[in-house]
Amino acid sequence: MAKVKIQGHASGTGILTVTAPNTSTDRTITLPDATGTLLNSDGSAASLTSIPAANITGTLTAISATNLTNVPAANITGTLPAIDGSSLTDVNAVNGGRKNMIINGAMNVAQRGTSTTGVGTTDFFACDRVKLFAGGGSSSSRYTVTQSTDSPTGFNYSYKIDCTTANASPSAGHYTLMRLGIIEKQDLVNTKFGTSSAESLTLSFWVKSNITGSQQALIVSHTNQKQAGDTFTINSADTWEKKTITVSGDTVNGFDTTNPTSLSITVDMFLEAGSNYYGGTAQGTTWGDRTNNTKAVNRLNISSSTSNYINITGVQLELGSIATDFEYRSYGEELALCQRYYQRIERASGDFYIMASKGQSTTTTRFAQTLTVPLRASPTISQGGGIGTWRVFRPTQAVITSSNTPSVVGFVENAGFVSLELGGFSGITDNYFYGTSPSFASSGYFDMDSEL
Repeated sequence: MAKVKIQGHASGTGILTVTAPNTSTDRTITLPDATGTLLNSDGSAASLTSIPAANITGTLTAISATNLTNVPAANITGTLPAIDGSSLTDVNAVNGGRKNMIINGAMNVAQRGTSTTGVGTTDFFACDRVKLFAGGGSSSSRYTVTQSTDSPTGFNYSYKIDCTTANASPSAGHYTLMRLGIIEKQDLVNTKFGTSSAESLTLSFWVKSNITGSQQALIVSHTNQKQAGDTFTINSADTWEKKTITVSGDTVNGFDTTNPTSLSITVDMFLEAGSNYYGGTAQGTTWGDRTNNTKAVNRLNISSSTSNYINITGVQLELGSIATDFEYRSYGEELALCQRYYQRIERASGDFYIMASKGQSTTTTRFAQTLTVPLRASPTISQGGGIGTWRVFRPTQAVITSSNTPSVVGFVENAGFVSLELGGFSGITDNYFYGTSPSFASSGYFDMDSEL
């Protein structure tokens, strides 16, 4: 049978007293079958470890977790207290408000139509706010540009460039450039560029091509003629892949405010280029001079074969060094943002519509064209799609026609209309009011273009 032994301490001088409790019933103390210290002298259990949860009853006092690190998530239960994030940086995943600086990044809006063939010049085709540059030197390469329904999960459309006429050896000055982000100066004040607090920028997008290899993406400051960017790799042919590039903030060069609605930043990808545009060192993620021989150091050379294509969608440019989930906007909101730069007036059925106009001379009349949203700047007017003539008429008088295109004679910033003048008539009475209507074919339209 085991015995109980009370052993004194060799260096101690005090007396250990064991006192029985004041009780009328028997009490038993069972000692653990192990060595060690049960309680500290102050009665605390600071030296106890590995106590099974089943052996702990009652309410524990609050425990400070100040020095805890790398605690597995599986070991944390219950509700965590609020976290003070005042010292956190680059947590833009939880930022409120609009974060994507790119308009129509999901390629949902295509006011100009969904497909254009035989493209060999610089212009906007298919999806709004994406500009294709094809020029800078002689080249026989041609493309079809479409708003494609081939898209990754979570998107309806992509912007697609198909090579339809190949040119494997473009001249030194030729290039094909896809410009995805076209941003006004006034929309970049939150970047804090030109100050010590300049923010990083993160570009993310989905891309698909039959060509694997390296492609350079540049964020270009047109105000300062500077660029920053990086090279991404298409790893698998005919496969949607998400890419992310982060560049530092420019602490030296800001954006002047003399013309806030003018062009400042774009996102550029040179897909084909002559020797003038490579040979230098590829631009890194810090800002440097915008020199020609660094713009296309890495490129897909899409014009090398009629089998080549590239699709892109889900384009997002945001503050910070973290690529957050794509910011979806409703179609109506995205359309209105696009219409600040371009509006197409189309024929629906029957006659086009009738506007009130005022005779300005014997050959001209003026009228106000209502805008869906205010335009960025005074627009360039063009018409097409089988447009016929413009007509003016008054009761009891013969219709007078003109085949001219209207021109802008009055534009007020932020106004809901633009004043147009139309000439080429004969027999207009000055200061008389007329009804004015364009006579369009079934696909007729006229455009108001305020693109950057």
